[in-house]
Amino acid sequence: MRLFHCVRKLARDWFLIRDAGIISLTGVQQPIQSNALRLFPAGNQLKKNILMKKSRHLILMIALAFFASITLSRAQSDAPYTEGTVWNITMVKTKYGMTDEYLKGLAKTFKGTLDEAKKQNLVLDYKILLGDPATPQDFDILLMVESKNMAEFDGAREKFDPIAKKIEGSVEQQKQTAVKRLDLREILGAKLMREITLK
Repeated sequence: MRLFHCVRKLARDWFLIRDAGIISLTGVQQPIQSNALRLFPAGNQLKKNILMKKSRHLILMIALAFFASITLSRAQSDAPYTEGTVWNITMVKTKYGMTDEYLKGLAKTFKGTLDEAKKQNLVLDYKILLGDPATPQDFDILLMVESKNMAEFDGAREKFDPIAKKIEGSVEQQKQTAVKRLDLREILGAKLMREITLK
């Protein structure tokens, strides 16, 4: 509200100067009208130059205040929370008796890859949650990877492919590892979820 009143005052002063014949809406100098003659007595060029400089300053202040008000209005939100980091969550259902074998594989691939990604500041953190399935069709493992924001997923292949080659080997070796995992687990789904903090 205070910003609005400031903009309104600046605009009022600017229009007073414009009406005096010094500038137009486009900022181009106009011929001095009769009311300008009252402001600038004959020969008083100094006052005219000062007011011209002031008019340019006012135009700049109005523009800055306008864009600041737009930014402020966008920044305000009625949401009852503030947005935090983003989690990439994969729901895994291990096959009967294969949980330990699957976790051993994760110790090299999943953990190894993400430890290196953390060193390169590509991810913030990762977690593995283990629990009993609620139903025979439910998952028993959650793989969770934390990223700073959605923009971190741009160009993911370019960022993570070199790490995968370093940890898991060539593309062909990675394919062989992926095929072996089919005998150990089933991916039930994956989703992106944002961490929030209630206000």
